[in-house]
Amino acid sequence: MNAIIARLDVTEVDWVGTSLGGLIGMIMAGFPGSIVRKLVINDIGPFVSSNGLQRIGQYIGNMPSLFKTIEEAETYFRKVLAPYGRLADEHWQHLAEHSVRWDEARQGYALLCDPAIAKGFRLPWFQSLNLWAYWEAIKVPTLVLRGQHSDLLSFDLAAEMRKRNPMANVFQFDDCGHVPPLMAADQIDVVAQFLLKDTVSGFAEWPRN
Repeated sequence: MNAIIARLDVTEVDWVGTSLGGLIGMIMAGFPGSIVRKLVINDIGPFVSSNGLQRIGQYIGNMPSLFKTIEEAETYFRKVLAPYGRLADEHWQHLAEHSVRWDEARQGYALLCDPAIAKGFRLPWFQSLNLWAYWEAIKVPTLVLRGQHSDLLSFDLAAEMRKRNPMANVFQFDDCGHVPPLMAADQIDVVAQFLLKDTVSGFAEWPRN
C-alpha cells in the first residue's frame, strides 16, 4: 500500500478500511510520519481473536469454484454474508455482479479473488492477531465503526480501543454483524460526515476510562 500511495504522488490520504483493510489502515496510520489524514476502521480491532478468524476461514475454505449463473452467485453471497444485515435487493445484486467474472473456458462465473487465500485457513489452528502497539501510536482523527452483532469487534474491544487512543470515536450500526457493508445511504453518511465535517452525530457513549 505504501508503494501504491507513493505512485499517486499525494501528500495525504483519508483511509476507509473494512476488516482486513482496517488492519492495514491501523498499521499505515501507526507508522511514524504516516500520510494518513483521517482513519475509518470498519468492524475490526487491533486484537483479532482466533474464533472470528475460524468463522471466516470456514466459508473461505469452502468457497465454490464456479457458479452457473449470477443468480446462483447471489444466493451464495446472501447466505455467507448474512451478517451484513438487511440489504436491499439491488445491493445484493451489486455484490454478486462485482464479486464474480465470466470464465469462458469453464462456462461459468468464477469468484474474483485469489483462490490461494483459502490455503491459510486450512490449518487446524489460528493465532490471534495483536496490533495494539500500532493502534496506540495513531495520532490522527479516527472513527471506529461496529456492527452490533459483530463477532470480530466486540463491545468491550471497541471500548478498549476508545480508552487506549484518545483520537478515536466509535459509531455502532444496529441490526448487522461483521461487517457493516457501507452501501445504504445512512451508513455512507456517517463516513462522509466524519471525513468532511470532523464530527458525526450519534457517537456511542463508549467509556474512556
